[in-house]
Amino acid sequence: MSDAKTQAPAFEQIWDDNIEFPAIEEAFREVLSQPDLSTDLRAEAMTQLARSQGHQGQFEAAKTTLKMALETSKEATPYLRYRLEMGRVLRSSGQSQESAPFFREAYEEANSAGPAADYYAADAAHMLAILDPKVGPCDEKTWSQRVLEIARESENVRTQGWVAIVLNNSAWDLFDEGKYEQALKMFIEATAIRKQALDAKETVKSKRTYRIARWSEGFTLRHMEKNEEAYKVQRQLLDEDDTKSNREELAILCDKLGFVEEAKVHRSVLDNKFK
Repeated sequence: MSDAKTQAPAFEQIWDDNIEFPAIEEAFREVLSQPDLSTDLRAEAMTQLARSQGHQGQFEAAKTTLKMALETSKEATPYLRYRLEMGRVLRSSGQSQESAPFFREAYEEANSAGPAADYYAADAAHMLAILDPKVGPCDEKTWSQRVLEIARESENVRTQGWVAIVLNNSAWDLFDEGKYEQALKMFIEATAIRKQALDAKETVKSKRTYRIARWSEGFTLRHMEKNEEAYKVQRQLLDEDDTKSNREELAILCDKLGFVEEAKVHRSVLDNKFK
C-alpha cells in the first residue's frame, strides 16, 4: 500500500480504482492495517470500510464499524463522515426516516465549516435530495439545486464533480416524466463534464461514468425517435467495449432502422454471451 493511499482524502482513490465492493472493503482493511496511521485517519478509513459493507448489505457489520470509528475519534472530519455513512447505512437498510437527521446534521456542520468541507456539504445535500427531491434547505430551492450551487461555487475539483452527478439524477427524473428534450440537454452537459474529468485523470471510475453518460444520451435519443443519432452513439460505444446494455439498444435500433442482419447479430450475442 503506497503512502498516498493512507492520507485523506487521497485514499478516496480506492473508490476510483475499484468497482467491486468486496475489493473496496479489502483495500480499506489494508489501509487500517498500517501501524503509523493517525487516529483521525483511522477513524475516517473506518467510515469508508463501513460504507463498503453497507453496499454489500452487511448493515449490522457496518453499524459496528461506524461505532468503532466514533469511539476512535470525534474530531470534526471523522465525526462528519461518521454521520454521513450512518445515514447511508440506515437508508440502505430501509430506515429512510431515521437516516434524515444524520444527513441534515452532516450538512449543517459541513456548510458552516466553509470551503474546506464543501465536498461533504454537497454529499449530505445530495443524500437529502434522494430522500425527498421536492424539498430543500429553504422554500426557494431544492436540495439538488443546493448541491449544484455548492459545486459550481467551489474551487475544490472533487466538489465540482457533484455537478455531473446531480445533472445525471435530474435528467433521469425528467426522463421518467417524459420530458426527453430537457433530459437530453442535462445528459449532454453531464457528458461534457465527465469527459473533462476523464481527460484530467483516467481511472476506472472516470472511464465508466463517461461511458454511462454517453449511453444515457443514446438511450434518450431513441425515446425521442432520433434513431440514427442514437445508433451512432451506441455503435461508437460498441467499438470501445461490448456490453449487454449496449447490445440491447443496438438490437432495438437496428429493428427500427431496418438493419435486419445486424439486429440478428446483436441478438445472437445477447443469447450466447450475455445470458
